[in-house]
Amino acid sequence: MLEPLLPTLLLPMLGNAEIPDRAHGTVTQALTHCGVAYDAARALATSLLGEPEPGEGPRWTVTADSPIVICSSPYSPRHIPLALGITSSQAHFLADALDACG
Repeated sequence: MLEPLLPTLLLPMLGNAEIPDRAHGTVTQALTHCGVAYDAARALATSLLGEPEPGEGPRWTVTADSPIVICSSPYSPRHIPLALGITSSQAHFLADALDACG
C-alpha cells in the first residue's frame, strides 16, 4: 500500500514545496490502512509532508547574494540557498540549469 506513495513522500525532499492538495489525506489513509491510529497517522503525514502553505502557497525568489532561486516554504530543502561557497560563474551556471529544469 505504501509503495505507490513513495513519489508523494519524496516531494519535500526533492525541494518541491507544492505538495498536491490530496497528499496529506492519501498518506493518512495509507497509514491507517497499515494499522496506525487516525490521529497518529494524520500527525505523521504532516511530519513527513510538512504543513500546507498559507495563502497563495510557496514563492520562489532570487536574493541579492545568489542567482539561484530559493523557496519560501520552511519545509523545502531549497529554503536555504544552494551551493554556498561556489564561484559567481558557477552559481549562474547552476541557476540556469535549475531554471531549465523547473
